[in-house]
Amino acid sequence: MVVSATIPEAMSVLFLRHPANETPVSAPQQHSSTSSETIIGRSEEWLLCRHCEAKITSSQQRIVVQDSHLHTQCNPGGYLFHFGCFEIATGCRLAAPVSREFSWFAGYSWQIALCNQCQNHLGWHFSKADPAHAFYGLILSQLATEAS
Repeated sequence: MVVSATIPEAMSVLFLRHPANETPVSAPQQHSSTSSETIIGRSEEWLLCRHCEAKITSSQQRIVVQDSHLHTQCNPGGYLFHFGCFEIATGCRLAAPVSREFSWFAGYSWQIALCNQCQNHLGWHFSKADPAHAFYGLILSQLATEAS
């Protein structure tokens, strides 16, 4: 069963724009009574692609990066993203070349992460030379929950 959890709208990717995912920083944000903790709060939830309902990761894969699981960052194009950090996201595939430019995490390179099933942009994979320091930053508005 898919539970629709509305989260403040996250935006587009670094340099990859998709109109359904982007909102300028200056645009008013819509907030609902559902917090981002609703989508990531329970340990037995699957996180699904909001577009095709494919399993992406589980809330058990949540990790803390730079003192927080949740992050809000703005790209050079002025688009704001609200995302959570996850150790593993088996429902994602990586697209585009690895880039070190404009990384939100010092010392990390990034790649765009897409849904394996529908190719929707879900976030980014951040990595260092040491694979033990890799993680996914998944845009919370692109995810829905499914209780297992």
